[in-house]
Amino acid sequence: MANTRTQRETQVAPALLKDHLPPQNLEAEESVLGALLLEKNAILKIAPLLTGDDFYRDHYGIMYSGMLALFEKRVPIDLITLAEELERTKQLQQVGGPDAVAALVAKVPSAAHIVHYANIVKEKAILRRLITAANRIIQVSFDQTIDAPQALDLSEQALFSVSQKFFDKSFAPINELLADSFERIDLLRNQSIPGFAFSGEQVVIDRVRGLVIFQFAQRMRRRHNHRDFLIRQCLFQLPD
Repeated sequence: MANTRTQRETQVAPALLKDHLPPQNLEAEESVLGALLLEKNAILKIAPLLTGDDFYRDHYGIMYSGMLALFEKRVPIDLITLAEELERTKQLQQVGGPDAVAALVAKVPSAAHIVHYANIVKEKAILRRLITAANRIIQVSFDQTIDAPQALDLSEQALFSVSQKFFDKSFAPINELLADSFERIDLLRNQSIPGFAFSGEQVVIDRVRGLVIFQFAQRMRRRHNHRDFLIRQCLFQLPD
């Protein structure tokens, strides 16, 4: 039987997962890995999105982590290089050997939809972590040795640990935002646009400051919207 995270998840949420599997989509996980083996540049599209821990099956997570290691070393990702990397880390037999790696290629018809597959894997991973956090909140709430303010603080930490993993990839360094803003201003400066005129260095600085603040506000709004979405998804998936 394939090694999965089921046992680990059920230890933290026994009541919830007693008769239900945690959220997962093995077909999407297989499609992500197969697409990475089919298209050498596919890793560029999803490397910022997924980690090995996002996979439900442990051996799929190991394979993906091996692919990321090859990517970081600028080594092309294919059946041979992945098998060699897993052999180097003594994990090849743990994932089922070379045959298990080769079998992934036959499970995906095309690498064109890899971002869609990756988003499915990421969403299921977030929902599993949210269920674990919810169970932690229940445990804290029943603990008579913890007062209400401390229980609230621990509950917020549990939820924050989930949202932090989800949103880390959605933020960009301030220097990237500034560079993007200057590029936009240079574009406007070089084009003849009615109603737009520069009147000095301070105007440019003010416009850059406004663009950065606006982009930051947009990101914060998306963060709150995503947090509400995750909570609703968790509630909807609770068994009757």
